Amino acid sequence: MHVTNTWFQQKISAQHTWVSPDGVTKNQIDYVLVDKRFQQGVRNSKSMPGADCGSDHNPVIATIKIKLRKMRRTKPTTKWNLDKLKNPQNRCEYQNKLNKQLKDKNIRDMDEMSVRDKGKACEEDGVPIELLQCMEEEGIETVTRRIDQVWDTLKECIEEIAEEICGKEQHKKKQNWMTAEILNSMEERRRFKNLHTVEGDKKYKEIKHSIQKCCREAKDKYFNDKCKEIEMLDKCHNQLLYKKVKALQPRESRVLQVIKDKTGKSLMQKEEILDRWAEYVEELYEDKTRTEADMGDLVNEVYTISENEIREVISELPKGKACGEDNIPIELLQCLEEEGIETVTRLINMIYKYGCIPEDFRKVYLYLYQKLQKRKTAVTIVQLL
Repeated sequence: MHVTNTWFQQKISAQHTWVSPDGVTKNQIDYVLVDKRFQQGVRNSKSMPGADCGSDHNPVIATIKIKLRKMRRTKPTTKWNLDKLKNPQNRCEYQNKLNKQLKDKNIRDMDEMSVRDKGKACEEDGVPIELLQCMEEEGIETVTRRIDQVWDTLKECIEEIAEEICGKEQHKKKQNWMTAEILNSMEERRRFKNLHTVEGDKKYKEIKHSIQKCCREAKDKYFNDKCKEIEMLDKCHNQLLYKKVKALQPRESRVLQVIKDKTGKSLMQKEEILDRWAEYVEELYEDKTRTEADMGDLVNEVYTISENEIREVISELPKGKACGEDNIPIELLQCLEEEGIETVTRLINMIYKYGCIPEDFRKVYLYLYQKLQKRKTAVTIVQLL
């Protein structure tokens, strides 16, 4: 802590904070304390002997000017209850309804470009004729819009069927003493929070007070049961006693340290930190044993990605990973049947042929973790466009 009113040079009358009844003895016994990280934000601090406040103590004022960091509000994401897809009946129902939905949406007709002479040879510069005609007649913006339309329709179908079959995952309790009743009440309180009506505000306050009461009771009951269990283990001289006591201790706070380069120098500038992360990721994923593949004739050959390749790639993707901007986990894509695989294959071929990538594909949140010494971990978020 930093004592502010002893740091600045003031005249004598602005230093003392207490005057004795005889009016002779004057002491400085009142202080304004500020955390050391805000020390540079204190502009001035002094006592006010002329203030008429009906006390023998003089008020102490401090002028502080600090710039607080803006809190970033993350976009709430829907966590699907993917465990229901492990049931063969639910999985089959999801596949059938998704296939029917894709057929009803006529998503197959959306990727038909209004161009002529499809399948003809390429021009001398190697650009397909259909691409040149489409660019000339409709423009790159139209092509991009059609590709976005195909992807948005596919995404909406998957989300709609997933909402019906899987549903949302229930919020996990942050404390061990929380019960299912408290979590359900919190979910109900969240619905009334944004109503902004008289009845909604009244209902919100009632649920809020009820949750606070239930939390106190559940917490007291949880710790009372734990204490009784520890007392029983102590009487029996059971070695499990130490493990139970350790579990009740508060968790240690994680210390966030700065990023360091290879030489151990601390990096403070944003550009240097990003460059260091880029260097670290390149070294992490560098495959020195990889050789250059035979790509064939890239000028006169137009490669078409098959459905088997798409199905194989999707099946090999790891499960249980965080969703991207589209909020579609890989488990939902791995349940796609013929209609869904065919739609994804067409979409990927359109992207590959015309070079137009949907917005969800170009916006990626990459969470980078660098392994450092104990208690020296760092996390940063980079948005790649």
